[in-house]
Amino acid sequence: MEIFPGISMDPGIGFGKPCLTGTRIDVATVVGALAAGESVEAVQEAYAMTREQILAALRYAAHVAEHVPRWSSQLLEDFGWIGMSCCRSIIGSGQRDMMLSASSSLVNERSTIQSFANGW
Repeated sequence: MEIFPGISMDPGIGFGKPCLTGTRIDVATVVGALAAGESVEAVQEAYAMTREQILAALRYAAHVAEHVPRWSSQLLEDFGWIGMSCCRSIIGSGQRDMMLSASSSLVNERSTIQSFANGW
């Protein structure tokens, strides 16, 4: 089932991860390769994909990052120690720190991903 232009999800393909439509290549593989410093041409060659497929993966990543719930990254800012105590008692401090770090990283990276995708 296509969930975004050029991106599909199927429980029988790639463990249900978002993949480039018509392939078994998941979005995380494409974005991860580019984030690791591989050139667009190298990714195209390594995975036999088009430039448009790479752009679809980047657009989807930007879309997902745009829709990350903001409550998690702003919990401490909005509620201070009360919010931190509630969060710790609900999910544990290690998981809370990991969640806050991941969500704020995604929110911060959204503009970078979007700029990269729109810059071609």
